Amino acid sequence: MTDLTNPIISTYANNALLTTLRKSEWTGKIKASDLDSKIALDNNTQGKSTKTDLFLIAQDEPLWKAVKKAGRDLHATWEMWSTPWQDGGTRMIASTAFLDFSQRLEVKAESFKRAVAAFVADYDAMIPRQATRLGNLFDAANYPTADEITEKFGVAIDYLPVPTAGDFRVTLADDQMAAVQASTQRMVEAALARAAKDPIKRLHKAVSKMVATLSQPNAIFRDTMVTNIRSLTAMMPALNIANDPKLDALTDEIQQTLGSIDPTELRDPTWKQGGSAAHDRSVAAQTKRQDAKAKAASILAKMDGLLL
Repeated sequence: MTDLTNPIISTYANNALLTTLRKSEWTGKIKASDLDSKIALDNNTQGKSTKTDLFLIAQDEPLWKAVKKAGRDLHATWEMWSTPWQDGGTRMIASTAFLDFSQRLEVKAESFKRAVAAFVADYDAMIPRQATRLGNLFDAANYPTADEITEKFGVAIDYLPVPTAGDFRVTLADDQMAAVQASTQRMVEAALARAAKDPIKRLHKAVSKMVATLSQPNAIFRDTMVTNIRSLTAMMPALNIANDPKLDALTDEIQQTLGSIDPTELRDPTWKQGGSAAHDRSVAAQTKRQDAKAKAASILAKMDGLLL
């Protein structure tokens, strides 16, 4: 007997893949226990009261900054275009979005690898600069060789099918197999419940921010208040793995109602210029703000019900 008879699990098993991002990086820092001892002595503290990091590479070194940024971009893209699976480092994507997802990740992974290669190529030249910066704290023994540094970086993206209780191929007694299958089914159902709510939570956060901002008549905001909503709704088809019609309808409504807003029309000019010249535009802007807030609040109320 297999849990594929469960329509929810069947939908995900047929329409989704699990993905794991394995990324290793050199931290570029060590624990400075000697400094901790000095801080404790100077401040009359007892025990291990501090944990001080000594940065071996200056945080403003351009090539080092590029590595850190490329690593963050890779991880952010992996998270942005996927939904949670379990609490660990595995997420889920729609099978139909695999090609687009894998291409996006490959672009980011290659950027990360190029940034690492550029950093390693200049690594030996950076060390004298760190000696000048660190003064008496500099110790050449703390620095790995360029070859050793290269080995500390790596990236791999793995894909697996969504597991079902019927996937087990082990020899167990019938009652033991039933218990394992039941446990697996509970785990899968809980994971899928989290995955189903993740896109709604993202939309909820963006719309909540709009409501909160527009509730303040004189609040200053960036265009991203609206453009982030547009980007998010464009992403929803790839995140709606279960093909939930409610989420499709909600996405369409947000896209048409809030994504179509011109943020410049919501800005009240009177905070920059006074007098009657700006009065009409101020009234129009405040009217549009109230209208946008009301529409966003209405949509937010619908999402509150979906998150229960």
